Amino acid sequence: MQNKILEGIDASSLHSRFQMSYSKHEAPLIIPMELELMDDLGCDRSGVHKSAIKMLYREIKKAKHLV
Repeated sequence: MQNKILEGIDASSLHSRFQMSYSKHEAPLIIPMELELMDDLGCDRSGVHKSAIKMLYREIKKAKHLV
C-alpha cells in the first residue's frame, strides 16, 4: 500500500536535499540527542537522520507484518 502523502507523486521528482527546522521548544531537546548519537555512531547529523529513518522504517514494517 502506497503512503497517502506520496500518492500521485513521482519518486524521481523528490529532491535529495531538504532543510529541516526545529521549533524553539524542540531544539534544546533534540540537538543534544543528535550530538550524542553522532558521537556514538561516529557519523554526522545527516547520518544520524538517515540511520533513524531506516531503523524506524524497519520497525514499522516489522510491526505491520506481525499484525
